[in-house]
Order: sequence, then C-alpha cells, then structure tokens
Amino acid sequence: MIHEIKKLNKIEMYDKDRYFDATFHLLAYEESKSGNKTDPDRLIFASYLGIPVAAKAITAGVIESRTVSVRGSGKFFRRGSEKFRKVERAIGSGDVLHSMVFSSYCTIEGLETAEEENPSSYIIAYDGDVDTAISEHVMARFGLPEIWKEKYGRLLNEEGYVSSVKILRNPELADIWPDARVVRLDVKEGEMLEIITNMLRSGEITIPKGNIQGVFSPGWSLKEYMLQNAGNMAKKLAEKQPRHAPDRPLDPAIAKMKRIPFPAQAHVIQSLANGLKYEDSVICSGDMGTGKSLISCGVINLLHEERKKHGHKGTAVLLSAPGITLPKWKAKELEGTLYGAKVSIIRNSGDALKLLDKIRHGYKPKGIEIYLVGMDKAKMDAEPYFGGVWKRMTGTHHEYTWHCPDCGRPLMKHNPDGDKDDYIPLEWNDIAEGESPTIRQIEEAKLNHTLLPNGLPSGFKVRWKRSKRFDRCTYHKKGYLPEMKEEVAERKLFRSGQSQECHAKLWRYALRERGETRINKRTNISRVLKKTKKWFDLFIQDEVHKCAADASGRGHAFAQMVKAAKKNLLLTGTLVNGKSTSIKEILWRTDPKALLDMGFDHQTGMVQWAERYGKLKQVVETKEQDTGWVTKQKKVAKQPTEEPGIAPQLVAQYLLHKAVFLELSDMGLPLVEVNYPPPT
Repeated sequence: MIHEIKKLNKIEMYDKDRYFDATFHLLAYEESKSGNKTDPDRLIFASYLGIPVAAKAITAGVIESRTVSVRGSGKFFRRGSEKFRKVERAIGSGDVLHSMVFSSYCTIEGLETAEEENPSSYIIAYDGDVDTAISEHVMARFGLPEIWKEKYGRLLNEEGYVSSVKILRNPELADIWPDARVVRLDVKEGEMLEIITNMLRSGEITIPKGNIQGVFSPGWSLKEYMLQNAGNMAKKLAEKQPRHAPDRPLDPAIAKMKRIPFPAQAHVIQSLANGLKYEDSVICSGDMGTGKSLISCGVINLLHEERKKHGHKGTAVLLSAPGITLPKWKAKELEGTLYGAKVSIIRNSGDALKLLDKIRHGYKPKGIEIYLVGMDKAKMDAEPYFGGVWKRMTGTHHEYTWHCPDCGRPLMKHNPDGDKDDYIPLEWNDIAEGESPTIRQIEEAKLNHTLLPNGLPSGFKVRWKRSKRFDRCTYHKKGYLPEMKEEVAERKLFRSGQSQECHAKLWRYALRERGETRINKRTNISRVLKKTKKWFDLFIQDEVHKCAADASGRGHAFAQMVKAAKKNLLLTGTLVNGKSTSIKEILWRTDPKALLDMGFDHQTGMVQWAERYGKLKQVVETKEQDTGWVTKQKKVAKQPTEEPGIAPQLVAQYLLHKAVFLELSDMGLPLVEVNYPPPT
C-alpha cells in the first residue's frame, strides 16, 4: 500500500533543543497496534537526503529511538526494539548525503541483513518484483536449491506467509525506485521445509534428472536416501578426477635432486605442484619428520623445470622461516638438495633495499635463486618518535603543551566535557607515559644549550604511547577539522602561504644520532619485498600457523610477502588448533576471493566466522535485582566464546582442493613402538 500526499517533502526530527530536516524520499512502516493516533507507528525503512549534518543527525536520532515525522502526513514514526542499521553515501562533491536507515530484519538488494533467529523479515524489492526478492531471501536464509526459485515467492504468497507493508513516497522523487515495494515475511525454517515436502509429495515440484539416475521416495530419511543411491553416487564421484593420485606417474624432475624423496613425499610434491597450476596458494600439513623442507625443495625444482619449458631462464623464490632455522635451511635443505641453487639470506632492511634496487633496474634470476628472511626479522619496523614540540603556550607562564613542528600552533583535542566544537590543548599524557620534564629542567637545558628541537632536555627519557591517536596537525582558521580532504594539495598551499590549514605528520622515525634510539636505521622488510610487485615466482612460509593471529606483526609481514610472489606454498605441522578461527586469517591473507564469495570481508569477526564453521559457547548469568518492592531476576549474556570443533563445510570449501596432509605412518618406515609395563 503506497500513500502519495502533496507537499510530502520533508522528514523531520525535533525536540526541545534541536530540529533537523532533510528531503524525504521513501519510508516503510507498520501502523501502531494500540489504535491511538498519537502513538508513533513502527518504522521499518527510511530513505532521505540533505546536508551531511542534518542527514546524519536524523539517522542518529532514529537509531537512538527518537521520534521522526514526515511533513504533511500527520504521522509520527519510531523504530522497534530490534537493531537498526544505516547506509550513507555522499552525492557529488560531498555537499549532499543520501542516507538509508532500516531494521536489521530487512533484506535489501545487495544487503543481506535479516537475522536468522527472527521469524519475521522485511523484504524490500526496488523493482517491485516481490516474488523474486522473496525467493532470493529464502534461498540465502534457509539454503534452498535454486532449481525451484520461480516457485518460492508465489507459493509463500498463496499460503498467507506474506503481508504488505505501508509506504510513504515523496511525489517529487517519484522517478527514483518508482516500483519499490516492501512486504513482511513470517516463516520459520521448519515451516519452509514442510512446504517443500508437501510440494514434492503433491508433484508440484520434482527433483530434476541428472546424467546418473537415482531413486527417491518422499517418505525416506536422509540415511535411507544415501543407502539407496550409494552405487550411483560412487559412479558420480569416479568421474571427478583428482589433480593427482598415488597410481599416477610422477614427473622425472623429482628424481633429479641431490636427495631423492621417499615415494610418499614424491606424491606430495607432485600434488602440490599440480595444485599450483590452478591455485595461487597450496598448503602442506605434515607431522614432524615427514620432510616438509624436502617437499618444498621438490616443489621448487618442479616449478623451475616447468618454467624452463616456457622459455624462462630462472626462478626466484622467497622463503620465510624462524630465524634460528635459516642456516639449516640454507646449507642442508636448499643447497644440499637442489643442484646449482643460489641461496641468500636477507639479514636486514639494507639487504632488502639492495635487492629491490636490483629488481627495479631489470635484474632477472639465472637458475634457481632463493632468498631467505626470518619471520620475526621481516616484521620489524623503525622505532616511532613523536615529532611534536613540548613548549610553553603563548600568553601563559607555566602552561606547557604539544605544538605542531610545522605551523607552530598548539595541538588540540576534543574536550570530552564540552560540545562538539569545543577543543582543548593536548596534555603530556596524551602522547607520552610517565612524568613530563619540570620547568626547572627545561630552563637549565636552555642555559646549557642542551635543549633538543622538540623542547625536551637532552638525555630526558621518554616513552611514547603507541596508539598514535594524534597523528596529524588538523589546525584550521575556523577550528580543527575532523576530516582532512585533499591533504597533499592543502600542504602545498600552506607552505606557500595561500592556506591556513596544516596537515603536518606528527610521527617520524627515531634517530640514533640524536640519542632517540639505540637501533640503527631500518625499515619494514616485508613492505620492501611487497614493492617487488610479484617478482618472486614462489613464496614459501614455514611454520605458517605462527602467522595466524589477527593483528600480529608476524601476520602483517606474512600478508605483505604473500603479495610479493605469484604463487604461495604454506608449510605447517599444525594447520589448525581444533578451533575454526585458527585458520581464518591464513585463508584471508592467501585466498581472499574464496572468502568474499562466501559473504565474508576484512571486517568479519571471529564470532561470525565461528557461527558458520565452528562451535560457540554462550554463557548467561542470572542476577537478582532488588527494586525495593519486588526482587527480579535479570539474565546477562556474556560474550560468546569459541569451543573446539570444526564444521566439515570449512574443509570442503577451503582445504580439500589445495591442501595435502601427510602423516609419519604414510612414509612406509618402521616406527618405534612403546611397550608400556602392565598395570600392577
């Protein structure tokens, strides 16, 4: 149901202290059940545009459960108890902001946000095709097959699970989403499955025939269906050829190494090499003693032989491993296995920069060239140092604050006790820890000419806070900008005296010659290697499970080195620790497309991942509350924690086609047996 009212052009929010309005576009709502016309109706979805301040204020007001109204409609609206979400997009140069605010029970084209535990959902169809929108929603929500896509929406409509939602529309913007419709869907998973079961039994839908004929009876359980069709399924699986199998021949190049691998190792080498033809990253997970280092040498050799067939003279390999193992990797594993391999160790950022310079001047490898770098050495960066100046504020006697090193003005921060335009000078503890230098120490340093350019006495020990919350000077003639636009252009104008804005960087590298650090000049090796722009043909990461943390230095360095090579080989003895999240970041850093295709992105949290592929434990505490007259029990849910457990879906989607697992018993060697004494 759509209402079009003349002069219906503004959405408004006001109370005692504030008033905001914006150009209204579209609003979906459900009428109040109380029957009282003064009670606000339940807001489902709203779209509007205006100046950024007003549009953002209305969005914030809706999320905070404030009442809004549409001018000319005589109606008031307020969100329900569920969560609300927002989408904001700048229009043109950013002077106008288009905002949408909507219930978390909504499913919008391109924004699958409906919460699965809620039986009610609101479906927004921009093009008016409600049946298709409903079908896509239930397929994504309940995992229904696409073959009956054209039937889901129509059937749910006929069965009474769909109801219309009222819409207000601005006639002046009628050409934007002119056919948009909003409906409410009330169906549970069990009800949906029962509907499909009844459709199968009635013959309204049928299972399509494939190239292998199977049998099906509506009364069968899943177990009975699998047993009845086991033979046909086995035939279908036989058609799927693996990338390598133990009964297939091996590449002769595997035997052209100084150390000949065992048969099991040779088949793993062939499997990984074949996998690299289709995948950007492959994984070798093997027990200690299965020869993962020998296997990686075999993969390098096969890759080099394959490249020679295509006219390439050399193969460049980057290998990262724990620093203590690099000498062993160089002498025993690489030089002791590969004929003519040239192995170099990148010991510091200077070595990495020299290599980068060679590459930029057109250097290409001749034969197999392998560069080793320690995983901890690769993550090290230069020590940061704050570039602000600690000095007395103009017009005061004893008040000191941090000043910008470029424009010389005091650095400011937002006053937490004031309004949004109230700023106060930075204090010592905003940037550094411990006590600030006393006025006496500063004056003595001035007299002795030992005061440093940053306003601190020479030799004064300072420990900086690493949060880097204040990283730029944002001075502006009208205040302090929360957002910095066109920083580079503004910096040039400021230096030439044509602008009052300053965006000077406030952090720099610590300098040893000034006594600010004991460390020699260095830069992050992994970032230098990333600048080689995939010059390396293969990157090998040993002990990759040590790079699995979400926000660790090792993980960041690993991600940069992955981008330095065309292909990646990951070695580990413990790919997962029993929890699904232990492999999430490894997959994201090596194969992000696979995760993006499944609806994940860089903001996906561990809980969201574990909900699909792991096992979560939710603890709810019950606390008694004494209100004076009645004692009530309040349930408080704690943050869910992950328990050991991995869904087979994770292995099937992300590992089976790119991972090889090798156990010590697969080597075919006699193993030591432990004979425990009989119990007494």
